[in-house]
Amino acid sequence: MTGHRIVFVRHAESLANTIGSLDCSVPGPELSPEGFRQAGALVTDLPEDLEELPVRAIWASTMIRAQQTAQPLAEHLGLPVRVHPLLHEGDVGDLHARVDDEAHQALEDLFACWQMQGELERGAPNGETGHQLLGRLRSSVADVLADLGSDEPGAAVVISHGAILRLGLARLCDGVTPAYTLAHHLPNTARVVVDVLDPDDPPRLVCRSWAGMAR
Repeated sequence: MTGHRIVFVRHAESLANTIGSLDCSVPGPELSPEGFRQAGALVTDLPEDLEELPVRAIWASTMIRAQQTAQPLAEHLGLPVRVHPLLHEGDVGDLHARVDDEAHQALEDLFACWQMQGELERGAPNGETGHQLLGRLRSSVADVLADLGSDEPGAAVVISHGAILRLGLARLCDGVTPAYTLAHHLPNTARVVVDVLDPDDPPRLVCRSWAGMAR
């Protein structure tokens, strides 16, 4: 038992969020004014999830909104923001940048298909499949765990995106299911606290809380 913990955080509100845009470009839009406020609040909100475990690393995706979310916490802790190339949001293909209800419904239907039917081979037209999202998150988590090592207990904070976290953590962690993550969205800066019981390959991860709700 390692005593490690990973706190996954969905990025703060972006300018794309404010207009309902399905923007999946990299690096993409920055945070909104409210998003910058939310990012600053993580400095005081996050310690309750850490239970005094030292934060050894802060990771963010290649998207500006994730890196800007991480920055206040990184400055507070005196740590760099480490950018991981595989943590970015899913590529929604032809739905990219659309704001209409039809596009949003198509994406919700796809996510429901992934979570309830397990059809991870599907994707939006010209977009990533569920298998691709899951593979990216699995590889990212392996890198985070390797960086934490096997010595003294510690924590990592990982700033990523809603779809990849909801899809992937339901399959990588005990204590949370695809049906649960389908029904429970991750609002901006919502946190998923995951305990590492065994870091070996494959690691044993247990979801301790989801967006503030104990599991």
